[in-house]
Amino acid sequence: MSAGASASQRDQDGKTVGDRATEAAIIRDKPRPRRAEDAADYDIQYEPPKPAQSYKVVHSKAVAVRAGRSTDSRALGARVPGEYVMVSEVVDNWAKLAVKSLKGEEQWMLIDGTALGLGALLELAPQEAAAKKPDPDDDDDDDDDFGG
Repeated sequence: MSAGASASQRDQDGKTVGDRATEAAIIRDKPRPRRAEDAADYDIQYEPPKPAQSYKVVHSKAVAVRAGRSTDSRALGARVPGEYVMVSEVVDNWAKLAVKSLKGEEQWMLIDGTALGLGALLELAPQEAAAKKPDPDDDDDDDDDFGG
């Protein structure tokens, strides 16, 4: 481009002076990666998610699965006595299930219903129960039947 070229003229790459200026500004303003030791104390550091824990339904009747951490939250379903559920976190006596509902909603279960006159509802499963795998020699197909 000659010294007197207008801003609308294009160079050998087909870009105008304005295009080149925009590219330079983008490159100049782009955040640069920092070394970990240069990060400030207030910078957010990555923490890997905690592994889910297995809980067992210990109440004598089915325990409700709810859309929120309240007995007033909409019931999404229930888990039966003896059933195991995977819990990703516990907040104020409520267990957040590791999987969302089919509609993508969080699922919560009350852990201890003593204040409601119900007693213990869920208990942290022993490590052996969490690692328990189905017996490969069990060829009984009735395991899949859900009452009907």
